[in-house]
Amino acid sequence: MLAVLEDGIDCFMKYASSQYPSDREVFKEAYGWIMLSNERWLFSFENICLILDMDAGHIREGLLGWLRRQGLSPPVGK
Repeated sequence: MLAVLEDGIDCFMKYASSQYPSDREVFKEAYGWIMLSNERWLFSFENICLILDMDAGHIREGLLGWLRRQGLSPPVGK
């Protein structure tokens, strides 16, 4: 579970500033996964955080703050 969480966060941060369409798509997917509120899916961001005893809201806030500090915006349409 930790590897899934790490990969999602890594994709979010690694591709947030990319100008390549394929990289931007990876960022959009990671952003959507992190921001989606879905407790029914075992591998949802929220459930993984719950299983790992991490605060999903706090992690989201941190990632959005990081995005703003980089001068970047959330993907369009998400």
